[in-house]
Formats: sequence, structure tokens, C-alpha cells
Amino acid sequence: MDGATSFQTFLKVMLPIMRPGFVTAGIFALLDFWGEYMFALQLIVKKELLPAGVTILRFQSGTGVRQNWGYTYAACVMFVLPILIIYAVFQKKLMGGMTAGSVKG
Repeated sequence: MDGATSFQTFLKVMLPIMRPGFVTAGIFALLDFWGEYMFALQLIVKKELLPAGVTILRFQSGTGVRQNWGYTYAACVMFVLPILIIYAVFQKKLMGGMTAGSVKG
């Protein structure tokens, strides 16, 4: 790119190539924090701050002898649903990151 500064070259060449990688890394970080279980179970004291996985466990074990599996399965679906929506929204960017260097020309 003739006449472009280093920053303009970065914005117009490098950033579009790196964008799928950033999106993929962000989604993996979100999945890692979303599924955080042991840290939250051991260190977080306030019930309002607990993530959904620990809340489902407490919901399941706090109902006594009889387990209502319908409510437990509904809670699990609600736990997984945001991740599925995020994947559906960013699916093209994820696949674009995988195929970015594979197309010739």
C-alpha cells in the first residue's frame, strides 16, 4: 500500500487477518469463564455472585430426597442456551478464522 503509514497498514491489512483469531480467542475465554466451577465453589461466598453451574448444583442438591428432574433439565438448558446463541452468532467468524490461510489467490 503506497503512501500508507504503519498504523494504516496495520488497520487495513493486519487487523482483518487477525480478527477471526481474536474472536475465537474471545469465545474460548468466555467458555472458560462460563464453565468455571471449582474456583466459584470454593472461594465465592455470596449467593448472588455464583455462576450458573454452581447454582444448578445447589438447586439440585438442595431439593431434598425427591429430585424434580424437569426443573433440573430446564436449568441445564438455560445454562447452555447463551453459549449456543453466541456460537450461532459468531459461527461465520469462527469458520473464517479456520479457513483464512487455506484459500489460494
